[in-house]
Formats: sequence, structure tokens, C-alpha cells
Amino acid sequence: MTIPNAVGLIERLMSEYKNTALISAGTVLNKDAAQKCVGASAKFTVYPILDLETVAFCNQNKFAVMSGALTPTEIFSARQAGADMVKIFPVSVCNGRSTLSESH
Repeated sequence: MTIPNAVGLIERLMSEYKNTALISAGTVLNKDAAQKCVGASAKFTVYPILDLETVAFCNQNKFAVMSGALTPTEIFSARQAGADMVKIFPVSVCNGRSTLSESH
């Protein structure tokens, strides 16, 4: 959602590639943006923050959501809220891949 006319681009890509590509929307920061993505027929959203209202909206509309989170509490809250996946962001501030691979 950081490029001009992102919703229009999603609509065009869905029209051209709906049977061959999985089109998503990135940097969706709130419910209103998620609603536009649903309207444009994107298949899921990805965003860098945990916004519980956006997760709830996506769940209510059966729209896959990858919420951003950084702290253990945010990660847990995102999953409890119904996020399909959680994007650890920015993972570089917590020692990146080594932190994730060391967890048991």
C-alpha cells in the first residue's frame, strides 16, 4: 500500500493473473486499507505492525492475514487474535535468524 494506486494495481494483477498467481497486499496498516484490499480481490494482507482491529476485520471476512509483531507478547497477541501467520518485524533488531533458530 506504499505505492501510488496500489489498490488499482492489485485489481489489474488479479484480472490478469488470478489463475496463475497469488496476489497479496503489503504494508496494510489499518482496517480501512484491508477493506480496500478485500474489495480489490487480493488473497491476503501482510503488514509490519500488530493492529487488532485489522486482524478482526480480516477474520470476519475470511481474508488471510499476516500480522507484524516483534516482542513475544505481540507475537502471542497476534496469534490469539486470529492472525494466520506472524511476520517477525523487524527481525534484525533481535539478532535475526539466529534468535528464531535457537528457540526450542
